[in-house]
Amino acid sequence: MTETLTRVNRVGQAAGLASPWALSLRDSWGRTARDLRLSVTDRCDLRCSYCLPREGVKWVSRQELLDSSEILRLAGIAIHRLGITQVRLTGGEPLLRPDLLEIAAGITHTFAAAGRDPQVALTTNARSLAPLASALRAAGVQRVNISLDTLDPARFAEITGRDELASALEGIDAALSAGFQPMKMNTVMLDQVSLREAPDLLRFCLERGIEWRAIEYMPFGPHTVRVGSAEQLDFSKLRPALEREFRLSPVHENIDIHAPATRFQVFDLAGTKRLGTMGLISSVSTPFCADCNRTRLSPTGLVRPCLFSNLSCDLGAMLRRGASDDELAQAWAAVTWEKPSGHGLGQQDFHSPTIPMAQIGG
Repeated sequence: MTETLTRVNRVGQAAGLASPWALSLRDSWGRTARDLRLSVTDRCDLRCSYCLPREGVKWVSRQELLDSSEILRLAGIAIHRLGITQVRLTGGEPLLRPDLLEIAAGITHTFAAAGRDPQVALTTNARSLAPLASALRAAGVQRVNISLDTLDPARFAEITGRDELASALEGIDAALSAGFQPMKMNTVMLDQVSLREAPDLLRFCLERGIEWRAIEYMPFGPHTVRVGSAEQLDFSKLRPALEREFRLSPVHENIDIHAPATRFQVFDLAGTKRLGTMGLISSVSTPFCADCNRTRLSPTGLVRPCLFSNLSCDLGAMLRRGASDDELAQAWAAVTWEKPSGHGLGQQDFHSPTIPMAQIGG
């Protein structure tokens, strides 16, 4: 990443916690984390080859996973003491967590107790979403992001190791019926096949009022096996490929500088009918690190200020040793202060994290 940030002096990080937000998740580059990515499990019911191996997966032991009361305690510290304004439940696959509804309802209540509108979201592969969609909405989940890389059943099975596309599509329909709108669908652009499928994926989303988001493939962790073509997709080719069938117009109003997607209004090819919106997330070729406002908490209580950094703090271990809320908040703030300026992809000294994405949360 090109250096665009300037280090700032530490101000107020050692303050007491007598008043709300006496601490904040501010780093030494002037950014403040407001968005908590909360991974509730490392387990997943799919085996996407760029994320998890097909065999030999070493799951975190159930004794190491935080229970619901521990998750809600750390989420409460984040919301009440550290200024977190939105929480996204992730995994692994969060729907595999048996007490997910309890966790979602507890976080919703925590926001309300803090005097703020609940902002609770969920990222899922949708395979198990159909029977839970209405209950999740009742528990306070407001937004759902679907991860789906193809609409072709054979390719879905190739990528995920499971012949479960029909279940994922059923989950998407159930979420729409439950009132989760607007919804977003994330597609990792893996190879040239992804490029050919992109117009159909966009059309699928436009027909359902879903915002499609194409994500540049990121070489992350120990499982970076490519799918399909050995040639890495040039992400810059995606927009021209889409513009053979649609007209794209950049969105300039109401831009959230912390949102990773470059958003477009989508029109028919003649430009006379607006069809919806879509986004491009080019994390590698066009990093958005300078505007990052995220912090991540693993299912074992490990805080990671940056997805691509090995910098972390084990709040779960501290909690189980009897640490107070003040001590946990101070530790969270301290590790955030050390957050690097950027992910460093493409630099000679870059070293990808040695643990899979499923153990961190996206």
